[in-house]
Amino acid sequence: MTFVQKGSDCMEKWKWKWLMAAALVLLLMPVMGVHTIMAAEEKEKTETSVTDNGNGTFDVVYDNTEGAGIVVMVSKDEVDYKYFLSEGIVTEVIPLTLGNGEYKIRICKNITGNKYSVIYSTTLEIEMEDETIVFTNPNIIVDYETKEKAVKKAGTLCKSCKTDIKKITAVYKYLVENYTYDYAKVESVRSMIGYIPSVSKTYADKMGICYDIASLYAAMLRSQGITAKVVTGYTPAISTLHAWNEVYDEDKDKWYVIDVTSDIVYYQAGVSYKMKKDAEDYSAVKYYH
Repeated sequence: MTFVQKGSDCMEKWKWKWLMAAALVLLLMPVMGVHTIMAAEEKEKTETSVTDNGNGTFDVVYDNTEGAGIVVMVSKDEVDYKYFLSEGIVTEVIPLTLGNGEYKIRICKNITGNKYSVIYSTTLEIEMEDETIVFTNPNIIVDYETKEKAVKKAGTLCKSCKTDIKKITAVYKYLVENYTYDYAKVESVRSMIGYIPSVSKTYADKMGICYDIASLYAAMLRSQGITAKVVTGYTPAISTLHAWNEVYDEDKDKWYVIDVTSDIVYYQAGVSYKMKKDAEDYSAVKYYH
Protein backbone atom coordinates (compact mmCIF):
# COMPACT_ATOMS: atom_id res chain seq x y z
CA MET A 1 0.00 0.00 0.00
CA THR A 2 2.77 2.33 0.92
CA PHE A 3 4.48 1.62 -2.44
CA VAL A 4 1.30 2.31 -4.34
CA GLN A 5 0.79 5.56 -2.48
CA LYS A 6 4.30 6.76 -3.30
CA GLY A 7 3.82 5.73 -6.92
CA SER A 8 0.57 7.69 -7.04
CA ASP A 9 2.33 10.74 -5.63
CA CYS A 10 5.06 10.42 -8.24
CA MET A 11 2.50 10.04 -11.01
CA GLU A 12 0.66 13.13 -9.83
CA LYS A 13 3.86 15.13 -9.66
CA TRP A 14 4.90 13.95 -13.18
CA LYS A 15 1.50 14.79 -14.63
CA TRP A 16 1.68 18.25 -13.03
CA LYS A 17 5.12 18.95 -14.49
CA TRP A 18 3.99 17.73 -17.94
CA LEU A 19 0.93 19.99 -17.88
CA MET A 20 3.05 22.98 -16.83
CA ALA A 21 5.53 22.32 -19.65
CA ALA A 22 2.75 21.93 -22.21
CA ALA A 23 1.12 25.15 -21.04
CA LEU A 24 4.45 26.99 -21.30
CA VAL A 25 4.94 25.78 -24.89
CA LEU A 26 1.41 26.88 -25.79
CA LEU A 27 2.07 30.29 -24.29
CA LEU A 28 5.36 30.70 -26.13
CA MET A 29 4.13 29.59 -29.56
CA PRO A 30 2.23 32.81 -30.41
CA VAL A 31 5.13 34.91 -29.17
CA MET A 32 7.56 32.99 -31.33
CA GLY A 33 5.23 33.44 -34.30
CA VAL A 34 5.03 37.19 -33.71
CA HIS A 35 8.82 37.48 -33.58
CA THR A 36 9.08 35.57 -36.86
CA ILE A 37 6.59 37.90 -38.58
CA MET A 38 8.24 41.00 -37.14
CA ALA A 39 11.64 39.82 -38.37
CA ALA A 40 10.21 39.41 -41.87
CA GLU A 41 8.56 42.83 -41.76
CA GLU A 42 11.72 44.49 -40.50
CA LYS A 43 13.79 43.18 -43.42
CA GLU A 44 16.16 45.96 -44.37
CA LYS A 45 15.28 47.82 -47.58
CA THR A 46 17.83 48.50 -50.30
CA GLU A 47 19.48 51.86 -49.69
CA THR A 48 18.72 54.59 -52.22
CA SER A 49 21.80 55.85 -54.04
CA VAL A 50 22.88 58.04 -56.96
CA THR A 51 26.35 57.48 -58.47
CA ASP A 52 28.03 59.46 -61.23
CA ASN A 53 29.47 57.11 -63.89
CA GLY A 54 31.79 59.73 -65.37
CA ASN A 55 30.43 59.20 -68.90
CA GLY A 56 27.41 61.47 -69.00
CA THR A 57 25.21 59.08 -67.04
CA PHE A 58 24.52 58.17 -63.42
CA ASP A 59 23.25 55.03 -61.72
CA VAL A 60 20.20 55.25 -59.49
CA VAL A 61 19.36 52.43 -57.09
CA TYR A 62 15.94 52.43 -55.45
CA ASP A 63 13.73 49.89 -53.69
CA ASN A 64 10.32 50.12 -55.36
CA THR A 65 9.02 46.74 -54.26
CA GLU A 66 5.78 48.38 -53.14
CA GLY A 67 5.12 49.35 -56.76
CA ALA A 68 4.66 53.06 -56.13
CA GLY A 69 4.76 55.64 -58.92
CA ILE A 70 8.41 56.69 -58.69
CA VAL A 71 10.03 59.24 -60.98
CA VAL A 72 13.63 60.46 -61.21
CA MET A 73 13.75 64.18 -61.97
CA VAL A 74 16.93 65.57 -63.52
CA SER A 75 17.12 69.37 -63.49
CA LYS A 76 19.60 71.90 -64.82
CA ASP A 77 19.22 75.52 -65.91
CA GLU A 78 15.44 75.38 -65.31
CA VAL A 79 15.07 72.41 -67.68
CA ASP A 80 13.57 69.20 -66.25
CA TYR A 81 13.76 65.63 -67.49
CA LYS A 82 11.59 62.89 -65.96
CA TYR A 83 12.33 59.17 -65.96
CA PHE A 84 9.82 56.74 -64.46
CA LEU A 85 11.14 53.72 -62.55
CA SER A 86 9.69 50.23 -62.81
CA GLU A 87 8.64 48.04 -59.87
CA GLY A 88 11.06 46.02 -57.76
CA ILE A 89 14.60 46.79 -56.63
CA VAL A 90 15.60 49.09 -59.47
CA THR A 91 19.04 49.92 -60.83
CA GLU A 92 18.79 52.25 -63.82
CA VAL A 93 21.24 54.30 -65.87
CA ILE A 94 20.01 57.88 -66.28
CA PRO A 95 21.49 60.24 -68.91
CA LEU A 96 22.76 63.77 -68.26
CA THR A 97 22.00 65.44 -71.58
CA LEU A 98 22.31 69.13 -70.68
CA GLY A 99 26.09 69.45 -70.82
CA ASN A 100 28.52 70.34 -68.04
CA GLY A 101 27.49 72.00 -64.81
CA GLU A 102 25.47 71.27 -61.69
CA TYR A 103 22.51 68.90 -61.92
CA LYS A 104 19.84 68.51 -59.26
CA ILE A 105 18.68 64.92 -58.92
CA ARG A 106 15.40 64.18 -57.15
CA ILE A 107 13.58 60.91 -56.63
CA CYS A 108 9.86 61.60 -56.21
CA LYS A 109 6.89 59.48 -55.21
CA ASN A 110 3.46 60.00 -56.73
CA ILE A 111 0.85 61.09 -54.18
CA THR A 112 -2.13 61.71 -56.40
CA GLY A 113 -2.68 62.88 -59.96
CA ASN A 114 0.30 65.03 -60.97
CA LYS A 115 1.42 65.63 -57.38
CA TYR A 116 4.72 64.17 -56.18
CA SER A 117 6.66 64.30 -52.93
CA VAL A 118 10.48 64.37 -52.89
CA ILE A 119 11.87 61.34 -51.05
CA TYR A 120 15.53 61.73 -52.04
CA SER A 121 17.58 64.66 -53.34
CA THR A 122 21.20 65.28 -54.26
CA THR A 123 23.35 67.24 -56.70
CA LEU A 124 25.99 66.18 -59.23
CA GLU A 125 28.70 68.48 -60.54
CA ILE A 126 29.49 67.27 -64.07
CA GLU A 127 32.64 68.08 -66.03
CA MET A 128 33.06 66.11 -69.26
CA GLU A 129 35.82 66.66 -71.79
CA ASP A 130 33.36 65.64 -74.49
CA GLU A 131 29.74 66.55 -73.69
CA THR A 132 28.41 64.24 -76.41
CA ILE A 133 29.79 61.14 -74.69
CA VAL A 134 26.35 60.63 -73.13
CA PHE A 135 25.05 59.82 -76.63
CA THR A 136 27.47 56.92 -77.03
CA ASN A 137 26.40 54.85 -74.00
CA PRO A 138 23.36 52.77 -72.98
CA ASN A 139 20.81 54.31 -70.63
CA ILE A 140 17.21 53.85 -69.46
CA ILE A 141 15.79 54.85 -72.87
CA VAL A 142 18.48 53.43 -75.16
CA ASP A 143 18.99 50.27 -73.12
CA TYR A 144 21.10 47.49 -74.62
CA GLU A 145 23.85 44.98 -73.85
CA THR A 146 26.53 43.53 -76.10
CA LYS A 147 24.91 40.07 -76.05
CA GLU A 148 21.57 41.31 -77.44
CA LYS A 149 20.37 40.28 -80.88
CA ALA A 150 19.99 43.89 -82.00
CA VAL A 151 23.65 44.57 -81.22
CA LYS A 152 24.79 41.39 -82.96
CA LYS A 153 22.73 42.31 -86.02
CA ALA A 154 24.27 45.78 -86.08
CA GLY A 155 27.71 44.17 -85.96
CA THR A 156 26.85 41.98 -88.94
CA LEU A 157 25.46 44.92 -90.92
CA CYS A 158 28.51 47.09 -90.22
CA LYS A 159 31.20 44.41 -90.46
CA SER A 160 32.48 45.50 -93.86
CA CYS A 161 31.73 49.22 -93.42
CA LYS A 162 34.88 51.34 -93.44
CA THR A 163 33.30 54.75 -92.76
CA ASP A 164 30.74 56.19 -90.36
CA ILE A 165 28.29 57.10 -93.10
CA LYS A 166 28.31 53.51 -94.39
CA LYS A 167 27.48 52.22 -90.90
CA ILE A 168 24.77 54.85 -90.46
CA THR A 169 23.27 53.93 -93.84
CA ALA A 170 23.50 50.16 -93.40
CA VAL A 171 21.53 50.11 -90.14
CA TYR A 172 19.06 52.71 -91.44
CA LYS A 173 18.36 50.72 -94.61
CA TYR A 174 17.82 47.51 -92.63
CA LEU A 175 15.23 49.13 -90.34
CA VAL A 176 13.38 50.99 -93.10
CA GLU A 177 13.02 47.86 -95.25
CA ASN A 178 12.22 45.34 -92.50
CA TYR A 179 10.17 47.15 -89.83
CA THR A 180 6.65 48.54 -89.67
CA TYR A 181 4.90 51.30 -87.76
CA ASP A 182 2.63 50.04 -84.95
CA TYR A 183 -0.58 52.03 -85.42
CA ALA A 184 -2.43 50.09 -82.72
CA LYS A 185 0.24 50.69 -80.09
CA VAL A 186 0.36 54.43 -80.60
CA GLU A 187 -3.23 54.73 -79.38
CA SER A 188 -2.58 52.74 -76.20
CA VAL A 189 0.64 54.61 -75.39
CA ARG A 190 -1.12 57.98 -75.49
CA SER A 191 -2.80 57.17 -72.17
CA MET A 192 0.38 55.84 -70.52
CA ILE A 193 2.53 57.93 -68.20
CA GLY A 194 6.29 57.62 -68.52
CA TYR A 195 6.43 55.09 -71.37
CA ILE A 196 9.90 53.53 -71.72
CA PRO A 197 10.85 51.85 -75.04
CA SER A 198 12.48 48.42 -75.07
CA VAL A 199 15.28 47.88 -77.59
CA SER A 200 15.10 44.09 -77.37
CA LYS A 201 11.30 43.96 -77.74
CA THR A 202 11.21 46.38 -80.68
CA TYR A 203 13.94 44.42 -82.44
CA ALA A 204 12.09 41.11 -81.91
CA ASP A 205 8.65 42.46 -82.87
CA LYS A 206 10.00 44.23 -85.96
CA MET A 207 7.55 47.04 -85.31
CA GLY A 208 6.97 49.94 -82.94
CA ILE A 209 6.03 53.58 -82.56
CA CYS A 210 8.46 56.39 -83.41
CA TYR A 211 9.97 56.38 -79.89
CA ASP A 212 10.66 52.64 -80.15
CA ILE A 213 12.25 52.88 -83.59
CA ALA A 214 14.42 55.89 -82.67
CA SER A 215 15.62 54.10 -79.53
CA LEU A 216 16.45 50.93 -81.48
CA TYR A 217 18.32 52.86 -84.19
CA ALA A 218 20.35 54.74 -81.56
CA ALA A 219 21.20 51.51 -79.74
CA MET A 220 22.38 49.74 -82.88
CA LEU A 221 24.52 52.71 -83.94
CA ARG A 222 26.02 53.31 -80.49
CA SER A 223 27.00 49.66 -80.28
CA GLN A 224 29.09 50.27 -83.42
CA GLY A 225 30.81 53.40 -82.11
CA ILE A 226 28.48 55.95 -83.73
CA THR A 227 27.23 58.88 -81.63
CA ALA A 228 23.42 59.02 -81.86
CA LYS A 229 20.77 61.08 -80.08
CA VAL A 230 17.11 60.26 -79.55
CA VAL A 231 15.19 63.50 -80.06
CA THR A 232 11.55 64.37 -79.42
CA GLY A 233 9.71 67.30 -80.92
CA TYR A 234 7.67 68.30 -83.92
CA THR A 235 7.82 68.24 -87.71
CA PRO A 236 5.23 69.70 -90.12
CA ALA A 237 4.43 66.30 -91.63
CA ILE A 238 3.21 64.91 -88.27
CA SER A 239 0.57 66.53 -86.08
CA THR A 240 1.60 64.98 -82.76
CA LEU A 241 4.80 64.74 -80.72
CA HIS A 242 7.35 62.78 -82.72
CA ALA A 243 10.72 61.06 -82.14
CA TRP A 244 13.70 60.85 -84.47
CA ASN A 245 17.51 60.74 -84.34
CA GLU A 246 20.43 63.07 -84.74
CA VAL A 247 23.49 61.08 -85.79
CA TYR A 248 27.12 62.20 -85.84
CA ASP A 249 29.47 61.41 -88.71
CA GLU A 250 32.90 61.76 -87.14
CA ASP A 251 34.70 61.30 -90.46
CA LYS A 252 33.05 64.43 -91.85
CA ASP A 253 32.37 66.18 -88.52
CA LYS A 254 28.66 66.50 -89.37
CA TRP A 255 25.36 65.85 -87.62
CA TYR A 256 22.49 64.35 -89.65
CA VAL A 257 18.78 64.46 -88.85
CA ILE A 258 17.40 60.97 -89.61
CA ASP A 259 13.73 60.04 -89.24
CA VAL A 260 13.59 56.26 -89.61
CA THR A 261 9.92 55.94 -88.65
CA SER A 262 8.71 58.35 -91.33
CA ASP A 263 10.81 56.59 -93.94
CA ILE A 264 9.41 53.19 -92.91
CA VAL A 265 5.95 54.54 -93.72
CA TYR A 266 7.14 56.12 -96.98
CA TYR A 267 8.90 52.91 -98.03
CA GLN A 268 5.80 50.79 -97.50
CA ALA A 269 3.64 53.34 -99.32
CA GLY A 270 6.00 53.48 -102.28
CA VAL A 271 6.69 57.18 -101.72
CA SER A 272 10.15 58.61 -102.39
CA TYR A 273 12.26 59.75 -99.41
CA LYS A 274 15.81 60.62 -98.40
CA MET A 275 17.78 59.53 -95.35
CA LYS A 276 19.26 62.92 -94.43
CA LYS A 277 16.42 65.26 -93.53
CA ASP A 278 16.44 69.06 -93.59
CA ALA A 279 17.16 70.17 -90.03
CA GLU A 280 14.91 73.24 -90.37
CA ASP A 281 11.91 70.91 -90.80
CA TYR A 282 12.42 69.45 -87.30
CA SER A 283 11.87 71.34 -84.07
CA ALA A 284 13.39 69.58 -81.04
CA VAL A 285 11.68 69.77 -77.67
CA LYS A 286 14.14 67.56 -75.80
CA TYR A 287 17.26 65.54 -76.51
CA TYR A 288 16.23 62.67 -74.33
CA HIS A 289 19.41 60.71 -74.69
